[in-house]
Amino acid sequence: PGSPASPAVLTFALDQIVEVVDGVGERDLDRIKDLANEGLSDEALQAIESVRSKLWPLLQPQTRARALRMKAAILMNVKVDLAAAKALLVEADALDPAASPTPVHARLVALEQGAETALTLLCGREGLNERNARAGFLIELNRPAEALVELDFTATPLAPDAETYRLRALASLCQGELALARLNAERALEIAPRWAAVRYAAA
Repeated sequence: PGSPASPAVLTFALDQIVEVVDGVGERDLDRIKDLANEGLSDEALQAIESVRSKLWPLLQPQTRARALRMKAAILMNVKVDLAAAKALLVEADALDPAASPTPVHARLVALEQGAETALTLLCGREGLNERNARAGFLIELNRPAEALVELDFTATPLAPDAETYRLRALASLCQGELALARLNAERALEIAPRWAAVRYAAA
C-alpha cells in the first residue's frame, strides 16, 4: 500500500472539492433565479431548500448568503412575508457582510418605508443590480427621466441585461415615448423571453 497522503495534500484535495461543489451551487442558484423570474416562485423555493439540504455545509459563505437573499426576495415580493424575509437577510448579512446593503435589502425598505428611503440605501453602489434597482424605485416615484440616467451605462463597464431593458421600456412609456418603449421591451424579450416581468412589460 502507498504512503498516507500528507495533511497539505488532503487540505488541497478538500479545497478542490469545496470549489467544485460551490460552483455547482452557484449554477443551481442561477437556475433558481431563472425560475423565480419566470414566476415559478414555489418551484424556486423548493429548489433553494434542496440546495440547503444537500450542499449547504460545503458552500462558501457568499454562496449561502446569495441563496438566503434569493429566498428572502421571493418571500417578500410573492408571499408578502416581510418578517421571514427580514430574518433571512439578517442571516445572509452575517455570512457576507460586505455585500450589504443589496437591492433585496432596499426592496424591503421600500415596502416598509417607501421608495425614497430605499433609494438612499443604495447610494454610491454602482453595480448593475444596484443601478437597475435605483431606476425601478425612481419609476415608482414617477421620476422616469432620472431612471433613464441611472440606466445609461455609456461611461461605465456595465452591460445592460433584460431587467435594464425592461426598466428602460417602462421609463420611456412613462414619458410617452411609445416607440422607444416598444424597442426596449422587444430587446428585453430577446434576452429573457420567459421572465414574467419582461412579458408583462412587453404586453
